[in-house]
Amino acid sequence: MKSECLPLDPVHAETGDDSHRWKQFALMVAHDLKEPIRNIGQCARLLAEGEEEHGVHPDRLRHWLVESADRLECMMDALLEHARHGRESVRLGVDSGRMIDGILQDYRSMIQRLEGDVLVVTDMPKVDCGPIGLRLVLQNLIENALKYHKVGEPPVVRVGAERTGGGWLFEVTDEGIGMPEGKTIEAFDPFKRFEPGREGLGMGLCHVRHIVESHGGDIWIESRLGEGTRVAFTLPDLTETVS
Repeated sequence: MKSECLPLDPVHAETGDDSHRWKQFALMVAHDLKEPIRNIGQCARLLAEGEEEHGVHPDRLRHWLVESADRLECMMDALLEHARHGRESVRLGVDSGRMIDGILQDYRSMIQRLEGDVLVVTDMPKVDCGPIGLRLVLQNLIENALKYHKVGEPPVVRVGAERTGGGWLFEVTDEGIGMPEGKTIEAFDPFKRFEPGREGLGMGLCHVRHIVESHGGDIWIESRLGEGTRVAFTLPDLTETVS
């Protein structure tokens, strides 16, 4: 089943859909930039107060702050390109391992707040993709895996990838609350949330699916209530365009 999210194409959208497409795009940007900005704010506050966090030297905090700000600037540039042209250019050999390192740094505040752990369990490949698209996919999947943990249990998330015929299979697994097996397809519906009290817009997976499909890949969820969730997606070796 293909994604029912409207393509994020504000420039080439038909007139009748312009307002809705822009609203979806604005909500996606607000959601995906929230945690990186929160992390930058935390580093800045610690430096302003002259405190060290868990033994982290202020010079290290400054380094994190500069790197996070640089990544945020790159994300904004790519999102502006997407808004202007309705697509992102594909690049060859994007380093997904380095990308995950950046995501974990940007989500350091959230991971520490939840006392969680994110484990990269395989060597991560270089892939052909739109860099901002892959970043948003991995970021959303890791964030969801952290967020939907069992009450009283710190989240443990595992990220890995393996070679398949003509591409790569990525997976993000957790030991969280899970969902009923018959409800996994509903997780891709816009604004669908199985835990209404959890923070977030409930729209991330819809756009994740759209990004993966626009690369020519597939995405699916395997889950059991109370046992955790596995989200897997494929990326072919080469595509020509990213929407």
